[in-house]
Amino acid sequence: MRNLLQDHVYISTRPLNQNALLEELLTTEGAKLLKMPTIEIQPVIWDETKMGIISTANEYNWLVFTSTNGVQFFFEKLKSLNGIVELPLTIKIAAIGEQTALKLYEYGFQATFVNPSNSSEELAKVLINEVQTTDKILLVLGNLARGTMADILSHKVQCTRLDVYQTVMPHQFEEKHIQTIVNDQYEMIILTSPSAFVNLMTVLEGKIDPSKLRLASIGKTTTAEIEKYNIKPNITASMSNAQGIFKAIVEATY
Repeated sequence: MRNLLQDHVYISTRPLNQNALLEELLTTEGAKLLKMPTIEIQPVIWDETKMGIISTANEYNWLVFTSTNGVQFFFEKLKSLNGIVELPLTIKIAAIGEQTALKLYEYGFQATFVNPSNSSEELAKVLINEVQTTDKILLVLGNLARGTMADILSHKVQCTRLDVYQTVMPHQFEEKHIQTIVNDQYEMIILTSPSAFVNLMTVLEGKIDPSKLRLASIGKTTTAEIEKYNIKPNITASMSNAQGIFKAIVEATY
């Protein structure tokens, strides 16, 4: 029996360490995933302000994580400071998405609240009903994260933002993957963040008409960035994760 996506070629712009589940889902159905990361995740420079915030992490009532990267870089830094990964039992943890919650398990913590939609705005709207006016919230983010959560939550509680990782553009790209796009030998390019799309446009500048690109967007935020370029993605996933992208691809194909 022929698999649903037999011989279809997809190009992922996600960082290399974040393709495993998506690749498994696609290859199970006979597709091929080419990895062409247009972003890299790196630790931030820990200046005096950031060090002051993380050194007092145990004084917050809530920690909020929006990605697996945030979990990893936060707890690795905490471990390097204290020699152990430890927080008071009174601290509650909110996480966006099941993958972020699973990453917390790796460090010995369980999320008090998990928002399955992978939307920071939706998490904030739910979380504001769970917190007390006297609570202090630490938002653990990347440098490109929007200020939506803080804007919503700060109407009720004190919020502090801590950027623990930064998103940068890779120095090199696989020329053969670029040619695959230029030669129109692919099904769709998978985009999982606004910055991934912006960097893709930089890589392809002068090589192809952007309006001819076939794009799969992970969610509304990424799609909004794409549409700023007067481009409409072929699909936008309803759930902002690997399963959501896969489901949208299959539904668009059949």
